[in-house]
Amino acid sequence: MNIEIKDVKEENIFDLINLCIPVNKKNDFLFVEGFNKKLRWCKNVLNKYGFFAKIAYINNEPKGLIQYLIKPEENIVEIKCIFLPEEEFSRKGIGKSLLFSLMNDFKKNQTNFSIMKHQEGLLIFPLTYLVDIHKVNFLKDMVL
Repeated sequence: MNIEIKDVKEENIFDLINLCIPVNKKNDFLFVEGFNKKLRWCKNVLNKYGFFAKIAYINNEPKGLIQYLIKPEENIVEIKCIFLPEEEFSRKGIGKSLLFSLMNDFKKNQTNFSIMKHQEGLLIFPLTYLVDIHKVNFLKDMVL
């Protein structure tokens, strides 16, 4: 399986947002409204910072994402979300590839992170509703 990681830009914002919407909810009014709000938010963040997320593609299809927030005043990058909506792609190295791609950018102090005086670290806040053992093990694997 060939995993390609891309930064979210104007041309692939829809891929990011669609990963967050269940297929059976694409036409649901609340999800449509949420889509529109997230689209506005994404464009604002891109205009302000130029980056905030990465998408994992397999065969040119979006399969996972990592969303993060740079906090220059604290010299950290806070990981807000690592998400793979399809169970069949869990435990295939996609989440790890997304995390490592962000970590590599951080280590290289690429342009995205030049707004920070110096780099203190990456913070991951696991969501409290994640009870799936695969997600818990993913976080443990990344720490150990």
